[in-house]
Amino acid sequence: MLQHQLPNLFKLNKARTPETTCRICFEVVSRAHLGLALVLSCFCFTVSQAQQESPFFRNDPSEKVESAVHSGLGELWQSDDHLELIEEHPEAKGSIEFEITLKRKGIVESVRKKNTSIEDLKFMNELQHLIFDTKFKFKLQKGNTHTMYYTYTNLKNQ
Repeated sequence: MLQHQLPNLFKLNKARTPETTCRICFEVVSRAHLGLALVLSCFCFTVSQAQQESPFFRNDPSEKVESAVHSGLGELWQSDDHLELIEEHPEAKGSIEFEITLKRKGIVESVRKKNTSIEDLKFMNELQHLIFDTKFKFKLQKGNTHTMYYTYTNLKNQ
């Protein structure tokens, strides 16, 4: 593999001393390692830049993930879709406790209704779909999921 990189002195059957052979091999190996070190440093720089764009929670994700979800849901409750949903269902009063399971790239894997005081099933299902279609700004390790409970309270109609 390294033969094409060796100087002509090493390829030819001219007289060589052990010192010359060692010096030539050291130069070839040093050049190969320099290139490898350059490639690895570029790769590490690229990975560090990518991690700065989106938080990547490794050790204790629960507090940080839940904080990201709460802020994302806060934005959802201010959105036009949610406000239209409240206007369409003025009789929907009360609260709903959801179990939300999140996966790798801030995607909602499942939304389950646990406890509710709202009797309007259509409102609950549409609200569940709104949460399911939301993508949050965080990443978990590959293969990890995070389950949390969130209580929605409809204050507009109470």
